[in-house]
Parts: sequence; C-alpha cells; structure tokens
Amino acid sequence: MSNRDPEAWSNDDRAVRPRERTETTGRPLTDIVYYGFGQLFLLCLPMMWLVSVTPFSNGVVRIGFAVSILTIPVLVGFFRRGRLTVGRAWPRFTNADLGVGGGYGDFLTRSVYFSSVIALCAYGGGAAELITGSVLANVIVAAAVAVFGTGVFPYLTRTSTPTLAGRATTYAVALGAVYFGAAPFMWRFVPEIGVVFLCYVGLALLDVRPLAGTIREQVGGAGRS
Repeated sequence: MSNRDPEAWSNDDRAVRPRERTETTGRPLTDIVYYGFGQLFLLCLPMMWLVSVTPFSNGVVRIGFAVSILTIPVLVGFFRRGRLTVGRAWPRFTNADLGVGGGYGDFLTRSVYFSSVIALCAYGGGAAELITGSVLANVIVAAAVAVFGTGVFPYLTRTSTPTLAGRATTYAVALGAVYFGAAPFMWRFVPEIGVVFLCYVGLALLDVRPLAGTIREQVGGAGRS
C-alpha cells in the first residue's frame, strides 16, 4: 500500500495532523486578535473615542490613529509569540491576572501606556502631515511611533525609578499632544473630550505615583546632607 494512501495513516496521524495545522494558524491569530486587538480596544477605548471625534485640521489625526490600531495589535501578537524580540520577554497579561493585586496595576499601566502611544501616533502623524503636506509622512511617523512605543514597553513595566520616569515622560508628552490638539474643542464644542482628558491625567498620575515618593526621598536626603 502506498504511503500516500490515506488508509496507511495511523489513527494517531489522523488525529494529530489537523490539530497541528489548527494550532499553527490558531495561536498567532489568538495573539493578534484576542491579545492584540481585543485588549487594545478594551484598554484604550476612551482614547480611541477622543481621537476619533477630534476635528483637528480636517481629520489628519485620524490617519495616524488608523495606523496605530492596525500596527500595535500585530506587533503585540508577534512579540507574544516570540517572532519579534527586543531583548526582553513580552510581559503577558491574562484574565487570571486580574484576580491578584498586581494584576490591576498591570491593567492600569497597559491602559494608560497604550492609550498614550495611540495619542502620539495620531497627533504626531498629524503634525508631520501639517508640516510637510504629505500623507506619507503622517503614515511613516505614526508607524514609527507605534513600533517604538510597543517595542520599549517590556522595558517600562517594572516599578523601578527609571521605568517609572520613562512612563511618566511618555504620559506627559502624549497628554500634552492631546491637550494642544484637542483644546479648541475640549470644553466648548465637545465637553466630553475634556472629561476623558482629565480622567487620563488622573490615571497617569495614579500609575506613576511611587515616583513622587522617590523624588521626595531624594530631595529630603539632599536637604539633610
């Protein structure tokens, strides 16, 4: 009987081969769709709404916004699967993590951080287009910010002073971009934008709150010396 004859396959072969194909295609899709798109929409929906309703310079920010929500989930999926690496393993986050104290902190960090990356993609790309007059510049800047912001995330998830300072800087730049980009519409025309903005300011301060204690200790130590 020929090896190509399906009847020559053992029962184990029949059971394993389809499963192998399913796992090969299913796991990357799970990483990209569930852990990428799913978590991004869950964690960053307020910022997505804010950017999408900001009528900034005929909607140039929406191009960078679209680039960010298409690029970041794919990068997250590749980093989770190990197809891309930045020298440090991707910090995994599952539903089970919400059952422990530190899980809520991770939830907060991811929410504020990736919302900030989306804002930087949108307003950074929009600024590039306004300066150069090129939509391509908008896309390139937004994609570069998305790649860089996602790539450095594994280095900014800890609670050491340098990582907290890195996150605080990211939040400050992103929220500054949101403020200047959305300020004309923040209170007068779409007051909800201002409410969402203030919520993000509060969440950002909450995420990096240990940094304030470190600064006070250093200032106090310098004063005593």
